Amino acid sequence: MTRVVLVDDNESILNALREYLTLHQGIEVAGTTNSARNAIDLIEYLQPDLVITDLNMPEISGLELTRQLRQLHPHLSIIVLTGTETPQHRKQALDAGADAFLGKMSALTSLVTTIQELGAPQLH
Repeated sequence: MTRVVLVDDNESILNALREYLTLHQGIEVAGTTNSARNAIDLIEYLQPDLVITDLNMPEISGLELTRQLRQLHPHLSIIVLTGTETPQHRKQALDAGADAFLGKMSALTSLVTTIQELGAPQLH
């Protein structure tokens, strides 16, 4: 079972992602937050396998959240899911430590496939 935390400032997107992902066996949405600032504490508390974060958020951007999470939790898988799908944003997200960069316009099946590829926790 891959435990996932969702981070997006748009409640509608959070709800839609949560509902969609809960339909897939092997994926558990452990928690959601609409604040990158709150995400750090939530992730520390829930200890998920994977985080899906938006890129553009108030207070702390998804890039900064990714950098901080990579330092705090080096084995945590991180997917940046964004409506800002430029090559520059992709490079910035991957350079910040994201394992994958997906556009919100991508088919949701791409998201599920990426989660499955990153998989449940591995012994390090």
